[in-house]
Amino acid sequence: MKTIQFVDDVTGEEVDFAIVSAVQYKEEGYLLVIESKEIDLEEATAYVLKATYIDGEDIIYELMDDDELLDVVYPLLEENMDNFDN
Repeated sequence: MKTIQFVDDVTGEEVDFAIVSAVQYKEEGYLLVIESKEIDLEEATAYVLKATYIDGEDIIYELMDDDELLDVVYPLLEENMDNFDN
């Protein structure tokens, strides 16, 4: 399973996330991730990250905070979970 590292801007804490699904919606990229230390998908807490900009070769993601957009994107990510190539 592919992973990405997320750095909390407030605490500076680094967390590794496993990518469970990814979709493009209205030309924006979104990831459905779980903390990589959480093995059981049924019990894991999922987060939706949105690609906000490209910094060199890195894509910068932020936690989604738009509930209206989340209501649209999350079902798309769920649908794509079985088709996502890890």
